[in-house]
Amino acid sequence: MQKRRLTSLFPAILSLAVAACVTTDIEESQHQAAAIDRSLWAVAISAERRGDYTAANNYYQQLHRNNPDDAEILLAYARNLRASGSTSRAIQLLQKSLSGDTKNTMLLAELGQSQLAIDNLDGAIGSLYEAIMAGNSEWQTFLSLGIAYDRQGEHHSAQRAYEGALLLSNDNASILNNLALSHALSGSINKGIELLERAAMMPTANMKIRQNLALLYGISGDTDAAARTLAIDLDHEEVSENLAYYAAIRSGAQDRKKALSPSPDKENSSPKSRSPAKGKPMIAVGRSATIDAAIDQWEALRVRYQILLQGLNVNIMKKKSEMGELQYVALVGPMIDNTQANATCTKLRSDQIYCAVISP
Repeated sequence: MQKRRLTSLFPAILSLAVAACVTTDIEESQHQAAAIDRSLWAVAISAERRGDYTAANNYYQQLHRNNPDDAEILLAYARNLRASGSTSRAIQLLQKSLSGDTKNTMLLAELGQSQLAIDNLDGAIGSLYEAIMAGNSEWQTFLSLGIAYDRQGEHHSAQRAYEGALLLSNDNASILNNLALSHALSGSINKGIELLERAAMMPTANMKIRQNLALLYGISGDTDAAARTLAIDLDHEEVSENLAYYAAIRSGAQDRKKALSPSPDKENSSPKSRSPAKGKPMIAVGRSATIDAAIDQWEALRVRYQILLQGLNVNIMKKKSEMGELQYVALVGPMIDNTQANATCTKLRSDQIYCAVISP
């Protein structure tokens, strides 16, 4: 009788042993998966830090595939997609993640920065503002909001955003740089110089900040200060080229101011649209496949380079590329002379923007 009872226990004992083996296998698999994720995370961070965003994307993509609900992984993946130029994909992933009721403020901020990267300014302002209202207190979020407002031409709103960023990161050279340029764009050149002088004295100041300071010195007419500032980073020939560029901006601004001022004997005449001056050079800016894209590109450039392009007339025209393809460009002008036209195109080309001088 005892023997039969012991025998009847064998299946139950065997089942328990099998279950224990299965549990052990699952735990081992989980440990291995976690170890793989830790390794992927480490190499992804390393690739991102050295600027190899393509490699970082590959690692973050696999991590995201393994952990689709992990917001930290998604944030890193979207950030690297943006850095590598795959911004549309980043926006798609972020919008899908944010489609629910719960809003992650860091993902909202990254969505805004991605929208800003493709000049979707209304979308960027909406996302960044929503992130801030939901409790995001990162200075980078306020900085990005300021940049978006500046590109829309809403400089006072931009300045409030930059000042909010400074409250979170006092004496931040990058924030001061953008705040200074915003004041310059709204007409307060001296305030911009004051802020950039402060930023240029900081240990984190870089060549970009010093060149912006030199630009404002040059626009204000302080050529000596502009030359001294430029000489910190550039050789003599490059300093001379930049000074010529500043002089072209000053000449252009003065000429446009005169053109817009009414003549004494015509103050009461009705205003008329001005056509490009005869005998003056023009510049062809941007290249787009459609007329709508050309208009959108010009509007973005006009906002981005307000100091350089303010007051100029523009016409969208069709032309053939070197390969014979039809393209649309913005014909902009009139320029004062070839010196101003060449200086303007040199600046735009340095930012990888197509620009060609059209001589009269």
